[in-house]
Amino acid sequence: MHELSRSAIEDFFVQTFDVDKVFSSVKRADYLFLYYIEHCSKSSQHESGAYLWELAEMMNMSIQDISKAVQKLQDKGYIDWKTNAEKSKTYVELTKTAHRLMEEERDYMKRCFDDIEEQVDADELSAMINTMHKVVGIIKKNRN
Repeated sequence: MHELSRSAIEDFFVQTFDVDKVFSSVKRADYLFLYYIEHCSKSSQHESGAYLWELAEMMNMSIQDISKAVQKLQDKGYIDWKTNAEKSKTYVELTKTAHRLMEEERDYMKRCFDDIEEQVDADELSAMINTMHKVVGIIKKNRN
């Protein structure tokens, strides 16, 4: 077992394991919400967006927390907040700006992954991905 100092452990999570560095033009938290809105919209009861209750269910968050995040995304011009035809439920749609940003981020992620595949042996990469899945699972388990 590795004996690491508290500082080395902190450095691992803050610097080495800093997934925020993956995102180039948008904050990771914003991207995650946009990602979930996009995916929720595909299976939503609304044809062009996602209801807040659907997002809350998918993301395992309260409607209030979803509302706060959605308001911030609207302020940034990433989403439009609308009401259905009956004016009884609110839903959100991604704006053209959000779609463009997400496409830029996907292109960036693809370029990075292509570089990784070129520079890291396939077996080593597969083992690393499996290890990262285990690490994330352990982190999630310890968070609860």
